[in-house]
Amino acid sequence: VFDFATKYYYDNQNKNINDLNFDDKLFKEFNLFVKDKGFNFETKTERLLDQLNTTAFEEGVSVYLEQDLKTIKKHIKSFKGTAVDQDKIALTQLLSESIIKRYLYKEGYYNYALKNDVYILRSRLLLSNLSTYNGLLN
Repeated sequence: VFDFATKYYYDNQNKNINDLNFDDKLFKEFNLFVKDKGFNFETKTERLLDQLNTTAFEEGVSVYLEQDLKTIKKHIKSFKGTAVDQDKIALTQLLSESIIKRYLYKEGYYNYALKNDVYILRSRLLLSNLSTYNGLLN
């Protein structure tokens, strides 16, 4: 997120902050950036699977599990290919925060967030409806 936000800032220095739009286009740009950079991450499942593989080898049972482990690794790889899309809302929030901070620093981001952050907007809506708010408290 940091590297993309920095690149975005330098590629769009003349852009008016009010014209920034954190939409699907920006998210697609981020997705392409991640793929171009060869970003890779290891899941907890992969670490545990590697431990299982090592233990199975040490115990002499890896030949019985080899095909199943390959299938599981294939499924994990498929999942990882869509992981960025599955976290779209959270990543878009991080992207907007990082990009806005490049233009306006933290104080500017806080002002932007008061008007645009999904969580702040929902909270404000909740606080403006006393019956819903009190219902949550009970």
